[in-house]
Amino acid sequence: MSTEQNKAIIRHLLKGLNTKNSTVIETLVDEIFAADFVVHANAQPGAAIGWTGLKQHFRDGLAKWPDRDFTIDDLIAEEDKVVMRVTRRGTDAATGKPANSRAICVYRFAEGRIAELWQVSIETETQL
Repeated sequence: MSTEQNKAIIRHLLKGLNTKNSTVIETLVDEIFAADFVVHANAQPGAAIGWTGLKQHFRDGLAKWPDRDFTIDDLIAEEDKVVMRVTRRGTDAATGKPANSRAICVYRFAEGRIAELWQVSIETETQL
């Protein structure tokens, strides 16, 4: 796939996440992520979570931040990777306080699907 096609998949993913609809999000997982998806993130370094783990991750996120919204700040692609700088704004359901973050995500594509993600996030409590 081309770098533009890969970027379009990331935009499609964020649009789906912003629906806040678990059925839409779980369908996206099946459509665009590899079955053996691996995440390298702050809390899960090198964890092979696949479709089941990813769906649970998104369900947990919706429960914790039901009004969250993602904004793509930058999207850059080269070869089989797409790098995204993203802002998430929302409210922590448990505290009622803003729970905002910024992240840098590097997605690696294989056979037209997202195979790996490297992510570093910084949480903030103030409105961005």
